[in-house]
Amino acid sequence: MKTERRIVVAVVLALVPVVFSGAVRADWMPEDGHKMHYPQLPDPDGWDVDVTVGFVADNWMCSQSGAVNDIHFWISAERDYVGNWIDFIDVAIYDDVAAVAGDPGSYSHPGEKKWSSRVQDQAAAGDTFTIFLPPKQGDQGWYSPYSPAGPGYYALNDHTNYWQVNIENIVDPFVQSEGKTYWLEIHIIPNNVPGGECPFFGWKTSLDHWNDDAVYLDGESIWQELYDPRPDYQGVSLDMAFVITPEPVTLIVLVLGLFPILLMKRHRKRTA
Repeated sequence: MKTERRIVVAVVLALVPVVFSGAVRADWMPEDGHKMHYPQLPDPDGWDVDVTVGFVADNWMCSQSGAVNDIHFWISAERDYVGNWIDFIDVAIYDDVAAVAGDPGSYSHPGEKKWSSRVQDQAAAGDTFTIFLPPKQGDQGWYSPYSPAGPGYYALNDHTNYWQVNIENIVDPFVQSEGKTYWLEIHIIPNNVPGGECPFFGWKTSLDHWNDDAVYLDGESIWQELYDPRPDYQGVSLDMAFVITPEPVTLIVLVLGLFPILLMKRHRKRTA
């Protein structure tokens, strides 16, 4: 009995610095699970939709009630800008306004804003983000659906790099309900370098589609559907790359859960 207890305690103590260092949880991997209809993974050769000038949102259906502690999504920089990047990320969650049945011109879109946070880099207090390095690569296009000067702008073969952004351990998280549909909105505030060019960042599109299209805010603050901007692809839907993840089960919890099992096995051996 004492031997097993010493072994478990030793393992737990060894795991403490690993679990709480953040290294285990920093970057989302498919095996980490999700808390939405399914992960919408990035299209390596897709579009990046401008979220520096504009505001973009996509919807998901909650598959597990509880706090939205972690949000992961993928971004690129226009023309592969390199520099001191992002000051803040504004992230918000809205409830859903469903499409009107029988109305072909109707589509679902964000309704009432339920939660929001201005997220800073990992060295700051409050809600923070990290960026997965090094970047992954693909032949990607740039798309700005809203421009104050006129119609949207797009460019093929604009950049190659893209990154995973991780917003984790949210201080005051939104609590979602299983089976309900919500909208995630992303807006990035870049670091304006004095005398330099302001970087522009885009939210990556996904090959995984669910429900209605992603949307963007036009100049009149009306949510408009997002489609592929190329003339030959009119009506082809765009959805964004993101995943809502479940609350983590740390290695310490798993080990502590094994402790009574070890004791039961030891007890059975003695009484057999």
